[in-house]
Amino acid sequence: MPSGDCDWYVERAVIERGADEVTTTRFVNVAQTTTEALRGALEPLSAQGRVYLVGELRSARIPAGGTTVSVAAPDRVSLAFAALEELAGWPTVPLRDVHLRVQVRHAPGIVVPQVELGATASRLPALLERHLP
Repeated sequence: MPSGDCDWYVERAVIERGADEVTTTRFVNVAQTTTEALRGALEPLSAQGRVYLVGELRSARIPAGGTTVSVAAPDRVSLAFAALEELAGWPTVPLRDVHLRVQVRHAPGIVVPQVELGATASRLPALLERHLP
């Protein structure tokens, strides 16, 4: 086929409707917790559908992850529709000022539970922990 020729024609285009889907939103706002506690609180939601996180938190040791997890300044982490699976790669570290919107995309009729996550006490003051390796 000579260059510049295109083998795409509108007559061949097919649109397929996907399965019906509903988005349920839950919120997580805690002053202090850990990555382990956050993963544990969000894990039950993954049984209901796909879980995405939007918001901010503070931690000095969270790695950036593509376009969905960005790290600015020494400890400010922003999440933009990060999949729950991305938290699996995070180390078990303290998290501060956690403000997340949790979206669960699921089939209609499924009841999504509330997120049960309370603030956890740290063995050291939060402001000292960020200076530790």
